[in-house]
Amino acid sequence: MDTNFDFIAGSLCLDFCNTAEPAVHGGPEEPFVVYEDLLIWGRLAGMLGDAHADALARFARQEPGQAGKVLKRARALRLALQGVFFAAARHREVPRPDLDLLNREISLALPNMRIQNGSGGFRWAWSGDAASIDQPLWAVVRSAGEMLTSEHIVRVGQCHGDACAYLFLDSTKNRSRQWCDTRVCGNRSRVSRYRERRS
Repeated sequence: MDTNFDFIAGSLCLDFCNTAEPAVHGGPEEPFVVYEDLLIWGRLAGMLGDAHADALARFARQEPGQAGKVLKRARALRLALQGVFFAAARHREVPRPDLDLLNREISLALPNMRIQNGSGGFRWAWSGDAASIDQPLWAVVRSAGEMLTSEHIVRVGQCHGDACAYLFLDSTKNRSRQWCDTRVCGNRSRVSRYRERRS
């Protein structure tokens, strides 16, 4: 399967949303076919080190039933986060079932958060051993919670591309970002407008 994930949203939770567009937009095939696909994404996103991801993969092979359940949770979480953040981007009311699902996942992740003190100072860390097979979801729900409770929530945008539903964090000074990637959707939009003017 294609594991070319895009990391252009400017936020972990929005990049997670962008792993597949909603079905109503005719998005690509499901990228999380097996649990290991979730680990590949976690590695590329920088939230799982190689050794940690390898340990989770070994445990998943030993406990395929648990791995399958986490995979289903990951897909459901993505769908719920899409509902939450599409609503935020469009300044609409957030669907209650989506928020409820996010809160359930937060309640599972938060007991595992710890403060660690290292040479660089204090930082958030996760407790739990390598057998905590749902660890790939923890950083995603933490990112979503931080986004929703910060001033940055008003900067969540949706790509203006005709065939794109990607979300992104608009960090421009005057909130002028229109596309997930100006080199892709931006260029397509400019070419389309040019052709319309020429016809």
